[in-house]
Amino acid sequence: MKILETVLKYDNHWKPKEAAFSASQLSTASNYQLWLAQEGREQNHEIPLELQIPSKIGTGFHMIAEEALQEFDNVYTELQMVNYIGDYMVSGTPDVVYFEDDMWIVGDYKTKGTYQMKKAIMEGVDEVKLQMSIYAYLFSKTKEVPMPIIGEVYLIHVGDKGWFTKKEIEKLMIPEKSTVPKYFTATVDLYGADEVESIVREKLETIVDEPELDCHNDGWNRCLYCTYECMFRVE
Repeated sequence: MKILETVLKYDNHWKPKEAAFSASQLSTASNYQLWLAQEGREQNHEIPLELQIPSKIGTGFHMIAEEALQEFDNVYTELQMVNYIGDYMVSGTPDVVYFEDDMWIVGDYKTKGTYQMKKAIMEGVDEVKLQMSIYAYLFSKTKEVPMPIIGEVYLIHVGDKGWFTKKEIEKLMIPEKSTVPKYFTATVDLYGADEVESIVREKLETIVDEPELDCHNDGWNRCLYCTYECMFRVE
């Protein structure tokens, strides 16, 4: 039995059947990829096993975090939510939502390599703004509380030691010979409810009919519906 390969292939990601789309899909997938998902196309491209390693490390951290926070009041971990955003049923499972200083805050754990970690520290993490805003929207409707306006992204560095360049040190105003930190918290200002509804509606109204092919051939955004060779279209 190939133990490592079996573990790396294992996927226990939860997705409720009653929801047509998830927060992560809506925030990362192209219009064409969303259409494929809506059409019920089966995914037929497997992620290379070596790329599953950071994911599995992240999964382990999620499990420990859930156990560490379970006894705290006003803290929700891995809260599975399904609710309407406008006319669309959407699911979302934020890693953590907690109450502090008279407001709810949405949190998400991300394992990052050295380059990604530096980029997040230097430029922020706006790429997860929509995903976390959808979490905040669903949480507000599910728990009938004011919608969170702040998101926190907990970055865990899983790459090599890594050093900041002189230019990066000057921009960050940190001491010379600074190493990339092993963990870091980045904050995100979330969209409001009206903005979330508008963005989701605009995205999903474009996939009533088959949209134009709008995936990105950059090697980073493979949709998993296509073979490695064709990259995009499912025939």
